[in-house]
Amino acid sequence: SINSSPQISDCANTYNGLTMGSYFYFNGCDTSGNSKLFRTNGTTVTQVSNTNPGSSDNFISMYEYGGNLYFDSNDSNNHEKLFKYDGSTVTQITDTSPGDGDYPRNLYLANGIMYFTSRTNGISDWLYSYDGTTLTHIDTTPLPNATVVGTIGTKVLYSGLDQTVYPGVLRLKIYDGSTSSTLVNDTHSSHPTLYAQTSSDLYILSPNTTKMQLYRYAGTTLHTVDDPQADGVNDYLYGNSLAFVGSNAYMLKYDLSNVRTLYEYDGTSVTTLDAGGGNASYEMFGG
Repeated sequence: SINSSPQISDCANTYNGLTMGSYFYFNGCDTSGNSKLFRTNGTTVTQVSNTNPGSSDNFISMYEYGGNLYFDSNDSNNHEKLFKYDGSTVTQITDTSPGDGDYPRNLYLANGIMYFTSRTNGISDWLYSYDGTTLTHIDTTPLPNATVVGTIGTKVLYSGLDQTVYPGVLRLKIYDGSTSSTLVNDTHSSHPTLYAQTSSDLYILSPNTTKMQLYRYAGTTLHTVDDPQADGVNDYLYGNSLAFVGSNAYMLKYDLSNVRTLYEYDGTSVTTLDAGGGNASYEMFGG
């Protein structure tokens, strides 16, 4: 059984715990009732963090990268920063907003590099990368309000507000490890959403200048997933439905007559399988 040593109070919780190596990391409280990060090997419990001495660290989430534990936690000024624990020492990684919170979020891995968003100069979120040693600000163009959409292979897809165009437009972009390029020029003031991912493709719902559009990104090219019956209709998938059988994708969408319809996408074109008549519902979507 776990040794609940005196340093752990009954406020310990494991809802955001993480297992790494032979240890389980979790949120707990010291004898003063302050929230700290702890770990246990099943026998002993050890306090890991004290980033905010005399007060709660209030860490939000944990991530494993390169054999180290990363977590966002308050510093001694109650400002949220990103920290690393290498098994013996806790080191602060970010200080992108000196004197304010960085609020690191959206951590993803691509080609062995960690990507995430962090507030810069207390104003807005920007995209950063961290290779275990160096923190790099990605995309030198003014692109705040960034969020990571997903990664595929060595590439990371992200969106942000391009302030070079007044009053600013959200763009879907891709970073290949050295350069950034634009996939969708104007996402119409709304961040794209990753709907599904296969071993070779990302399915993304992104606004453009006319509608909510479903796209497939195959690692090199962005493909429009569209159907003639629903041309001009927002591509909101019923119940976030997107299922795969073999190499084909299946989705429930509303057509121009507002009828829930089953469609098949073979990677090139969309085919209507069932006009629904009575609003189609299928077990593959849990309906």
